[in-house]
Amino acid sequence: MNVNLLADMNWESKLNHAMRVVDFNELIDADYGPGLSELVLVTICRDPVHEFKQRVRFVTATRTLYIDVMLDLSFFIKATHGERRNTLYEQIMNQVRTVLEKRRIKDFDSQRFLQDVDNLLIAQLTGERSFRFDSLCLERATGF
Repeated sequence: MNVNLLADMNWESKLNHAMRVVDFNELIDADYGPGLSELVLVTICRDPVHEFKQRVRFVTATRTLYIDVMLDLSFFIKATHGERRNTLYEQIMNQVRTVLEKRRIKDFDSQRFLQDVDNLLIAQLTGERSFRFDSLCLERATGF
């Protein structure tokens, strides 16, 4: 299963630093059924004045599901690196779970997939090696 994590963010959110530790390569050889071959997650952390809405799209021809994971910019600006990673984990899991429960993709083991993603993200975003890149950036954007 191919899983991609992308971002559309304001630079001061420092979301890119929280995402740096995420690697879905462990799931490439996993088989959850032929119903879904790719999941593309786009984290959106933008100023609410732009009124971004969550987009969810399933392309049947390629069996690809696109999900926008909506994040609160004001929280990410003020948060520590650890808080950003924890919130990223929670929001990805909550929003992906909600979409998969509503969509119910035929011939796809969504429960096993969600459990595997949950285990992977807990280890990568909240585990003992999750902070390994924190020293490479400022805790907060200057001027905020």
